[in-house]
Amino acid sequence: MFNLVLKDFKLIKKVLILGGAYAILLAVIQNLNEEVGFFSQGFSGFYTIFMTYVSFTYSNGYDDKNKAYMFINSLPVGKSIVVISKYLSIVCYSIFYYMFFSLCCFIVNLFTSSPLKAFDFLIMIIILLINLLIFGIQYPLYYKYGTKFLHMFKLVGFFIIFLIPNIITKLAKTIDQNTFLNTLQWINNNAMLSMLVFGIIVILITFAALNASIKIYSNKDFA
Repeated sequence: MFNLVLKDFKLIKKVLILGGAYAILLAVIQNLNEEVGFFSQGFSGFYTIFMTYVSFTYSNGYDDKNKAYMFINSLPVGKSIVVISKYLSIVCYSIFYYMFFSLCCFIVNLFTSSPLKAFDFLIMIIILLINLLIFGIQYPLYYKYGTKFLHMFKLVGFFIIFLIPNIITKLAKTIDQNTFLNTLQWINNNAMLSMLVFGIIVILITFAALNASIKIYSNKDFA
């Protein structure tokens, strides 16, 4: 299973180079702009979700284009393991990109007068859950429709993702920060309850999507 996850990471070497440059750029922007800096963890979330999106579409597109599943299915690995490895890749993408962006923020902070919080374990877990929710529920569609779904997802995804930085910047300028801070304070005061409810919902949805993906993949003809 872990070899399949490692295979996905090897496929996205070019994506990792892009991700490194983009992380440094975003880290510099959020340190130089106080209004954006207020949403520093929002930028870390955007970066992690964006890079997971790119990795998701690139690795799955490569598998589809090169009919990699015909080779994978010839290996002594159960089809359920193949599907589970894809969900595990989402987890690995999320943790890797968040940690990498946090490292970039930490390095940039060393050269600025207004350092921002680079790492937050709770935020990382929330982003991980969001990625599982966003990308996990798409695997049944991917296994059902393959390349057709990926093309549609790329088109819609790019429109949404490239609008997010502009939305975050405008939100930082117009939002009532007291209300926002009060909301964050309530969530912080009830962090365990909020995380528990959200986590249970995401796990149940992901589990249902995983089982649907396994069923579709197991019955799919790859010839």
